[in-house]
Amino acid sequence: MQNKKEQCEQIMAMIEDWQSSGLNQRTYCAAKKVAYSVFHY
Repeated sequence: MQNKKEQCEQIMAMIEDWQSSGLNQRTYCAAKKVAYSVFHY
């Protein structure tokens, strides 16, 4: 189980990856197999 700091770091890395991808959020989530609701949270 991850602690809050690790989880936050992982989410921030995912957001940075999404921003550099040039994809919209839904397309990025589909490509990475991440639920949109989880990403948007």
